[in-house]
Amino acid sequence: PMLIVACVKAGSKYSASHVNILADMVARSLCEVPGRFVCLTDDQAGLAPGVEALPLPEGVHGWWAKLALFRPGVFAEGDRVLYLDLDTVICGAIDALAAYAGPFAILRDFYRPNGFNSSVMAWPAGWGGHIWDEWLAAGRPELEGGDQVWIEREVGAAAILQGLFPGLFASF
Repeated sequence: PMLIVACVKAGSKYSASHVNILADMVARSLCEVPGRFVCLTDDQAGLAPGVEALPLPEGVHGWWAKLALFRPGVFAEGDRVLYLDLDTVICGAIDALAAYAGPFAILRDFYRPNGFNSSVMAWPAGWGGHIWDEWLAAGRPELEGGDQVWIEREVGAAAILQGLFPGLFASF
């Protein structure tokens, strides 16, 4: 299966430069796992060669745009998706994380110990369409706590990345 390292750039909070820097960090930090770098965005201007841009659906903004990662058909079934927020800093090799082939995995929130933190997630492509579909069916609610609260609601239990890869993640 192909690894897809994905990010989302919606609106003006982050620039193409943030995408390009993350893509460069990923390229330098993946030694053994080949893959594609994909950015779901509403504005592909300024993205570096090698960054594959996919359009975001109309009317999806802010952190809610992250839910578009789970739209059915965005990524080919059988591939693996590793999602990274644009403010992620990679300080070493991430081959073990990129090679993760288990079920949906997400960070445990650093400040809400019973919650999820959606800044890093991994899942098999084709999984999770219900997250997007249920959000649309509910009228695109904007819950306090954002996309990660919606993901918690729709997923329930998930593999926790800090447990799978102890010492790999920190929050500043």
